[in-house]
Amino acid sequence: MALYRHDQIRPLVVEYYAQLTKDRSVALAILETCDDLNIDPSLGFALAWNESRFNPQAVNRNPGSLDRGLFQLNTRTFSKLDRKTVFDPKANARHGLTYYKMAYDRLGSEAKALGYYNAGIGLLTERALPKSTQAYIKRILADRERMDRDAIAWIYFSHDTRLALR
Repeated sequence: MALYRHDQIRPLVVEYYAQLTKDRSVALAILETCDDLNIDPSLGFALAWNESRFNPQAVNRNPGSLDRGLFQLNTRTFSKLDRKTVFDPKANARHGLTYYKMAYDRLGSEAKALGYYNAGIGLLTERALPKSTQAYIKRILADRERMDRDAIAWIYFSHDTRLALR
């Protein structure tokens, strides 16, 4: 987040994530929401990648519900959201990342919050997480680490040597 908040480096951070998502509006929606909520951008992007592959129009059918948009907002959890809101990248990022942040604040760890995001309220019981949720958490944390490394390399090897050498 420090690099995004640095006025001179911000354009490189935005360019890296825009290149990653192949959509500048998606990148800005996630970056701005992460900034507002003080969430590590690479975690936000790793979550969106694993949920929708950065597709703001993604829909997945579950028994009795749908997951929709960039952060795959579930129709049961987000029942009051209309179609326009769900498929708007900025609104979807705001709702999805706020939900993650609520889980993080409540549970106190990124892994538990990601598990809650994936498996729902049942996580608050003492039962073991499903293997699929354990794998989901590992994937997101590994993707986050990779994105952090790649973002630093992108900035370090940028064409603007004045910024790259800071």
